[in-house]
Amino acid sequence: MATVLEQAMSLSVEEKLQFISALWDSMTQNPASFPVPDWQLEELDRRIESQQKKPQRGKPWDQVNREIRDGK
Repeated sequence: MATVLEQAMSLSVEEKLQFISALWDSMTQNPASFPVPDWQLEELDRRIESQQKKPQRGKPWDQVNREIRDGK
């Protein structure tokens, strides 16, 4: 009997993309079950502390998106 991975490898590109999307959707149904590495938690704590010490106003998403697209 073929493994799930072996079966997935035999799919067409379009079917693989659909499979990936469905798999991702199923995983995100319960975000609390996702393990978060310690280094990410530490970085988040560092950024929160930095923002609390020296509050800075963020940028609206449309401005950030425009800057990314303009290569700034």
